[in-house]
Amino acid sequence: DTGLTSRAGYAGGTRTDDEGRVCYHNTFDVADYGKFGHAEAVALTIPTSSVEDFASVYFDLFKDGDRTDKGDRGPEYRSVLGIPNGFANAAYSILDATAKSHGLTLSIGEGNDADTLGKHVVYVMDSLKFPFHQAEVYHQYHNDFKGLPYGKKYNSLAREATKDGRLAHTNCPGDGLSAEASIFSAFKSATGDGDAELHKRPLFSIFAVCICCSILAVTVVRRWKNGKVAYELADAMEQSEMKSDAILT
Repeated sequence: DTGLTSRAGYAGGTRTDDEGRVCYHNTFDVADYGKFGHAEAVALTIPTSSVEDFASVYFDLFKDGDRTDKGDRGPEYRSVLGIPNGFANAAYSILDATAKSHGLTLSIGEGNDADTLGKHVVYVMDSLKFPFHQAEVYHQYHNDFKGLPYGKKYNSLAREATKDGRLAHTNCPGDGLSAEASIFSAFKSATGDGDAELHKRPLFSIFAVCICCSILAVTVVRRWKNGKVAYELADAMEQSEMKSDAILT
């Protein structure tokens, strides 16, 4: 359905890496969204005439002033609501009234904010100042942790959205960035060696660094080619599913 605009991602932080990336937790420690102060979020586009309906659906997701999943704790799971110009947006009064009717208080988000669990608070972010960052494609249109699977037709929406350009690979680990490049990115970040070229470094050295520093869990496959042993590094990162607790437009 080309009319779908929703995307899972991250928002509310103040940083990206040098390449503009914000990534899910990964064994390479590349552009980790939690370390950059972002929360898990969903972005969507809605017409102004539907703001009231949106507000009703969104705040109905809260139970007794809190998110329903209280098992995940920390700033990454705080409640954030991003709109252009934040409190100055013309639709703010509608959101505020609906929030109050659900026992919630809207508060100005300043970026890198604390968890909202138990506080009955939703941070309102100026989405022009705190833009949304799309998450990895494997986070899009996947099944929830609870209940029955949504079905292959739903899951296939991620592939369709990628083909028509509504989604893009992020070049994060597991989403367009190879294991070798991920190691180099982590090595470069840790050492500040911007001129280092990975292909000039012995693979056994990279492997040792990864093991000693717990940067990467790897599988070493031994192959014989032209009388020499070649090693391949296989990314063993588990692509964990992400549950979206917040909405950002």
